[in-house]
Amino acid sequence: MMHEKPKSEGYTIRMSPCPVYDISGMESWLESMAQKGLVLCNYVMGLAVFEKREPVHVRYQMALLPYEPLMEKGIPTAQGEMIALCEEYGWSYITKRGRFGIFVTEDANARMLYSDAELESAEYEELRRSENSALRSNLLWLLIIAPLMLFKDNMLQSCLMIGTEIYLLLFAAMTWHVVNNIRNIIQLRKLEGQLKRGESLRDCRIAQHSMAYRAYILVPIVCFILIFVLLAVRMDYSYNRLYEDAPQGYQTLLSYAEPLPFARLEDAVNGVDIDIDTNDTVKKEHDILAPLMLTVSQYDRYRMEDGTMRDYRVYVEYYEMIHPALAMHLAEEIHTEDKDFWDTRYTEYTLPSLDVDYAIAYEAFNPKLILVKDNLVLAVSLDSYGEEPLPIEQWSKVYAESLK
Repeated sequence: MMHEKPKSEGYTIRMSPCPVYDISGMESWLESMAQKGLVLCNYVMGLAVFEKREPVHVRYQMALLPYEPLMEKGIPTAQGEMIALCEEYGWSYITKRGRFGIFVTEDANARMLYSDAELESAEYEELRRSENSALRSNLLWLLIIAPLMLFKDNMLQSCLMIGTEIYLLLFAAMTWHVVNNIRNIIQLRKLEGQLKRGESLRDCRIAQHSMAYRAYILVPIVCFILIFVLLAVRMDYSYNRLYEDAPQGYQTLLSYAEPLPFARLEDAVNGVDIDIDTNDTVKKEHDILAPLMLTVSQYDRYRMEDGTMRDYRVYVEYYEMIHPALAMHLAEEIHTEDKDFWDTRYTEYTLPSLDVDYAIAYEAFNPKLILVKDNLVLAVSLDSYGEEPLPIEQWSKVYAESLK
């Protein structure tokens, strides 16, 4: 058994230099760390937590623990029985790394925990079956479910709303998991072969450069950190779109220094804007598939040529896609989504000849116009608030000509 624990001088965290199935490499590393005064006390999310003490010579051993169903945690199990048996042999249980229990002893004569090669071989075979099952699940997602998502009616809109980079990071993380499953299965087969030949697992070293392994392990961690950061930014933006009392991320149209690449509401109305435009806003975004995206909202009162006052509101979404084919696909997605959602009141309008590649106008919640010109997409919703609606022929021409 371990003697009385020396006074702790703090804690430090290290990343393992070898994969979990490199039994000999892991045990040797932990023993060398103890000789430097770093004694393992926990293992959290792939990171080893060490307690700083006086250097000590100890022996570590990793032993594969029986599978413990989630619903059985906290009640006596085969895993708990095995830990108790190991402690009777003079090995103190510290923590787990994956399915492996990590044990330590200061007794140089303490017996090895596993003595039945056939039983140990059966345990590793069961572990490999578990890895095979995980591989099948991950391959199902990567090769079938993920590609099918590309054919969703609003997949492109979802990419632009959530962020194409987030989808790519998720795909990269899942690809890593598939590669890791295959890697683990190969390593387990190697360990099984050692055991079936009656050899010790400690004679089976898995070739892996420590820096390369650490870089490999960092891949999913970096992916999920980036996903979390990007989602936090997107969620903040979505919140601001829903609640006008939190306009962070927007700016007033008056303060927007760049010229809009499309017509403004006053151009379409053909009247005099008598508001100060303090409520008019613009939001600028970027995406891998759309280097420039603008969302503009204008709500103003106009004096018309006949002297009457009328209120109009326009909501414009503008996309500069990286390819005309993507622009056309996005326009079709927007149209299809509106048509399906507003099916009972959906009505198409007849448009005049417009110098664009694609144009459609319809009544959904409000009169809406969608235009495509080369790689540009413009979706315009114009509401007259019960006033006499603007003729679609008038404002569709204005917005189509502005795309030039």
